[in-house]
Amino acid sequence: MRQLGQLQFLKIISSFLLLSLFVFLPEAARCQRFPEEILSHLKAGQLKEARASLDDFRSSEPDDPRGLYYAGCFEPNGELSADLLKKSLSRRDDFPERGEALLKLGQYYLSKSMYLTAASQARQSLKIDSTRHPGALWIQGTANSASEKPALAEENFQEILKSGAERQWEAWANLGLGDVYYQQGDYVRAQSSYREVMHHHRKSPAYSLALAQFAQCQWELDDPESGERFTKDYLEQFPQGVLAGTLRDLVSAGVIHLASEEEKLSPKERARLTSTVYSVQVGAFASKANAYRMAQRLKARGYEVELRTETINRRRFYKVLVGKFLSQKRAREVKGKLEAEEGDNFIIVIR
Repeated sequence: MRQLGQLQFLKIISSFLLLSLFVFLPEAARCQRFPEEILSHLKAGQLKEARASLDDFRSSEPDDPRGLYYAGCFEPNGELSADLLKKSLSRRDDFPERGEALLKLGQYYLSKSMYLTAASQARQSLKIDSTRHPGALWIQGTANSASEKPALAEENFQEILKSGAERQWEAWANLGLGDVYYQQGDYVRAQSSYREVMHHHRKSPAYSLALAQFAQCQWELDDPESGERFTKDYLEQFPQGVLAGTLRDLVSAGVIHLASEEEKLSPKERARLTSTVYSVQVGAFASKANAYRMAQRLKARGYEVELRTETINRRRFYKVLVGKFLSQKRAREVKGKLEAEEGDNFIIVIR
């Protein structure tokens, strides 16, 4: 399970970095050749206009480093974007965005698992532009963590926290620290760092990742009650989240066990209810073939389905029943799900 967490961690980083590669902040000073209107459009959020002005400028100045840099920021293809950024840095002319270009290349190399190169780019960025301090440290920390250099990674993330960086960086630094401790098997310290994100940064994208990793810490610490609660919390809040698939895989593999409503019953309650079983009736057909087709369709979607025959007023009907539930609450939940999927109304029957 610990290894699964490490692999998923790298996938998360790759996804996050490939998205953040294209976010740029045009705060640089003006150069004489570079049109000021491009930066004005960018500051106003007028991306279409900025792109049109940039294209006009590059048609006459294709090798201008600033033009190459901003073209790289606009380029949606990661490989082509990185190529443009590298070309901007290869020019002898210095330009205000050089530090940002190095930082973005560091992000790109990190997403490609080129950890030494990523850390090198981040260090160069720091030498040129100290305002990129938290981002550069985060790249170094993440690269060191992925390269199994936990001491260096911890130092990088701690430096972000000590620097008084913006709150968004506090969230990512604490998440990074949690991942470092998690990979070392120090689940107590890991959950402490994840808890910092969960309690103080609920609006940060780092929150969902911290919640999922916190849940896994509870399982590792043999606290299944808390593990189940936080796992369900994550899956309910972020059903399409980057860690949802991993948690569901762990449930399917039996590594994580989410108790059903029936399993939570005490032995006494279970014995009392064994004679009462609820099912969702999704159809009563005069045609056996029609009932069979519906049953097969539901089975293909993973439902437990049973066909039962009943004679009413000398006519034979084939009923399609879904599930055998000890609690009416669980039967209602499945009924609601089926109605949403089928666009029809069904009933709960007692068997």
